[in-house]
Amino acid sequence: MAGPVGKMCGGMHTDTLPQAGPTSREQEAGAGSLSLRVIVLAVVLVFFADMWIRLACLITFVANIDNSVPAAPAMLGLLLVLGVNGLLRRFARRWELSRGEITTLYIMLLIAVPMASLGIIRPFLPSITALGYFAAPENEFASLAAHLPTWMAPQDPGVVRDYFEASATEVVPWAAWAVPLAAWSGLFICFFVALMSAASLLVPQWVDGDKLSFPLATFNAELVGVSEVGRGAGSFFRNPLMWVGFALSFAFNAFNVAQSINPGVRALGLSYDLGALFTESPWDAIRPLTFYYRPEHVGFGYLVPLEILASTWVFYLGLKAFDIGGRITGYNPPGYPYLERQSLGGYFGMALVLLYMARGHLGHVLEALRGGSRDVPGPLSPRLSAAGLLIGSAGFVVFCWAAGMRPALAVGVLVSMMLVAVTFTRIRGETGTPSNWAFPFGQSKAVLLALTGTSYWVRNRDIASLTVLSVMNFLSRGYFPSMMA
Repeated sequence: MAGPVGKMCGGMHTDTLPQAGPTSREQEAGAGSLSLRVIVLAVVLVFFADMWIRLACLITFVANIDNSVPAAPAMLGLLLVLGVNGLLRRFARRWELSRGEITTLYIMLLIAVPMASLGIIRPFLPSITALGYFAAPENEFASLAAHLPTWMAPQDPGVVRDYFEASATEVVPWAAWAVPLAAWSGLFICFFVALMSAASLLVPQWVDGDKLSFPLATFNAELVGVSEVGRGAGSFFRNPLMWVGFALSFAFNAFNVAQSINPGVRALGLSYDLGALFTESPWDAIRPLTFYYRPEHVGFGYLVPLEILASTWVFYLGLKAFDIGGRITGYNPPGYPYLERQSLGGYFGMALVLLYMARGHLGHVLEALRGGSRDVPGPLSPRLSAAGLLIGSAGFVVFCWAAGMRPALAVGVLVSMMLVAVTFTRIRGETGTPSNWAFPFGQSKAVLLALTGTSYWVRNRDIASLTVLSVMNFLSRGYFPSMMA
């Protein structure tokens, strides 16, 4: 998101906007955006956001406050900053944040907040410690754990047990976790550098060539006050239509919350299962057929191109037709119609189509890398983007190889996740889908083993590659591929 949002919100169009009494700071929307006070504010807000996520999402698991896009803590941080900035504009104008600073701060929150979320931390820590904790004679997990290097997870059984069951002293033994966390942090940094570098290479084509609408970026730009359709800072909050929509959404959610506390309260709920209407074969194969009426989806759908909205309905109903067809013909093996596998194939195919569509721009990038004088647009220079992609990818493969995975398998894991990330980022840019889970998560391992078989990666009964692959499968299950978006 940093590329598209920065491109659209970070001062690109502010000089052409009608301003409502602009200050010199507002006129410098793109200047000095990464100031010391922005960094300090980001650290403070991320700290409190992480504490909130830790309690709500990782310990009590009562609310997925980090699951939305934009994440609720990031949005709350932005609203707090905008409110305080309004007071500064009135009473202490010299301390007022510029739009560029607010935009930069918000982008930092958008990227940093999900890092501590249930989509990254929650699948990561159990994956690297599960073999040790659940080891028993009947499952041979201990023999599998022996294939993993000692730096991948804490080796002390007491430390691992305390992770799952809580320590009696309530003190985290950081010394035992230091090496594993440092090693895995290196992998995450390499993967994120590769993702952001790939985004930097593709964003110019999507912004300038394909003219994507970036619905979520439009919403962000309206909040900050740098949208082309805005009327200056704060126009979003002065729009009567926005407050009508807000009031309806607030009432909808308030009644649902009240019903969860007191079932006697009448509320619409979040969805209705239309599949319950189909009770006879073969039509019962269509179940579940759930209709969601979420106000936020209606709002974002308003910004999405009509052909994209139409295709969502057409292909969803087409998928249900597969279910009915299988029931009619008697073909109904477990997992049919293989929704996740079909989705992954679609993601791979779409990624190749997107790369083909960007061949002209990528050709200019290659020409610039060979020393050509062509000026190639983009958030980063072609050399820096290419270097980041190569170094990040190499670091990812080296980590996997050092852990015991064969390099060819490591490349396969990386390529499959990168292709998913490219397609998902394009979907986010074109439709603004407000979810981190709108991709076939957890399928990278499955597709690699389905294509080659497990025996291909076993030599002399050495199953280290498959063991490391299983431990690392959390990379394709959480937010990791969607961070590019």
